[in-house]
Amino acid sequence: MPDQKDKPGLFYGWIILLSCILITSSYAFVHNYGVFFSELETSFGWTRTLTSSVISVSYIFYAIGSIIIGRLMDKYSLKAIVAIAGTFLGAGLILCSQIQALWQLYLFFGVMVGLGISASTTVAGSTIQRWFVKRRGLVLGLQMAGMGIGGLILAPLSGHLIDLYGWRTTFIILGIAGFVIMLIASRFIVRTPAEKGLQPYGAEGSTTAKQANSTPFPDKKWTMKQALKTRSAWMAWSIHFFASVAFLMIVVHIVPHAEDMGLPTTTAAGALGLILGFSIAGRILGGHLADKIGFSKIVGISVTLGAFMMLFLVGIRDAWMLYLFVALFGIAYGGKGATIGGMMGQLFGVESLPPLMALLTTARAAAAIVGPLLGGYIFDSTGSYTTAFIIGAACYAVAAILAFTVKPPPEKRAHPLAS
Repeated sequence: MPDQKDKPGLFYGWIILLSCILITSSYAFVHNYGVFFSELETSFGWTRTLTSSVISVSYIFYAIGSIIIGRLMDKYSLKAIVAIAGTFLGAGLILCSQIQALWQLYLFFGVMVGLGISASTTVAGSTIQRWFVKRRGLVLGLQMAGMGIGGLILAPLSGHLIDLYGWRTTFIILGIAGFVIMLIASRFIVRTPAEKGLQPYGAEGSTTAKQANSTPFPDKKWTMKQALKTRSAWMAWSIHFFASVAFLMIVVHIVPHAEDMGLPTTTAAGALGLILGFSIAGRILGGHLADKIGFSKIVGISVTLGAFMMLFLVGIRDAWMLYLFVALFGIAYGGKGATIGGMMGQLFGVESLPPLMALLTTARAAAAIVGPLLGGYIFDSTGSYTTAFIIGAACYAVAAILAFTVKPPPEKRAHPLAS
C-alpha cells in the first residue's frame, strides 16, 4: 500500500480531522439545553425536575442512535449516515420552536435531536483513530475539542439571541446552523485511509512510536457481546457512567444555579459556554499527555479534579468563584472527554471501536436519567443544589478509582479479524 509521504499535497487525514471536529461539535447542541432551561420553566410553569427530564430522553435516543450507527457504519456510506443525522438534528431544533406541550419537547428535542447527535462520538471517535497511529492521543483531543468549540460559541450566542428574538426564534436559527454544519462534514468524511490509497498517519514510524500509540491487540476484533463478558468493558462503562452523572448534573443546572445567584441570563449562559470552552484546553492537553503516560491515567486525573471542583462549587457565593470553577471544571471535563475513547481503543483495539463507542453512549444515556433528574429533584425538594453537588463529587471519586485500576481484557476472548 502506498505511503502518504509518496503522495503530493496535504495528508487527507487532516481533512478527516476537521470533518470529525464538525461532527463532534453537534454534541454541543444538547449541552446547550441549559441555556433554554429557565425560559422553558417560566413559559410553561414546569418544575426543575420536569424540565430536566427532557435531557434524559435526548440522551436515551442518542444512545439508541449510536448503537444503530455503530452496527451500520462499516456497511453503509458514512457520508449518508452523517447527513441523515444532521437532518434529524436540524429538523428537531426547528420544530422545538413550535412546542406547546411537554410531549412535543420530548419528541422534537428528546427523540429527534438525540438521534441527530448520535454520529458525534460513534462516527467521529472511531473514524479518527483509524486514520492516525502516531499522535493518536493528541488527534483525539483535537477531535473531541469540537464539543468545546461548539459549546463556547453556542451557549453565549444562544443567550444573546434569546435576549434579542426570544427562545422560539433562537431554536430555528440553531436548527439551520446544525443542519449546515453536519452537511458540510458529511461531504468530506471517509471511513479508512485505504479508501484513499493511504496508510494511517505514523504507520511507517519507528517500532517505539507504534508501540506507544497502537492498541494491544491489532489483529483481534471484539464484538459488543464479547466485550460485555469482560471486566474491562464494565469498568470502562462505569467510569463513563459515574463521571457523566456528575457532568450532566452541572451542564443542565449550572445556568439556573447561576441565575439563582443573581447573574443575568446572558452571563449565566456564558458560564456554561466557558465550561465547554475551557474543555478545549483540557482535551488538547489531555490528549497530548495520554500519548506519554496512557489514556486511563489521564481519565483518572481528570475525574479526580472534577470531584474537587464539585465540592468547591458547594461553597461558591461570588461571580469570580463561579468563573474559577468554570475554568478548572472545564479542563477536567475536557481531559476525560478526550481520552475515554482512546482508553477503549487501547483496551480492545481500534477495529472494535464502532460497537464499543456505541456501548459507551449507553453509559451516558443511563447517566442522563440520573444526573439531571437528581439535581432537579433535590432542588425542588430542598431549594438548594448543595446535596446534589456533593453526590456529584462522590460519583467523580468512584470514576477515578476505576480509571486508575482498569486493565486490558484477556486476549483469548477476542476473535481474529477476517482476512
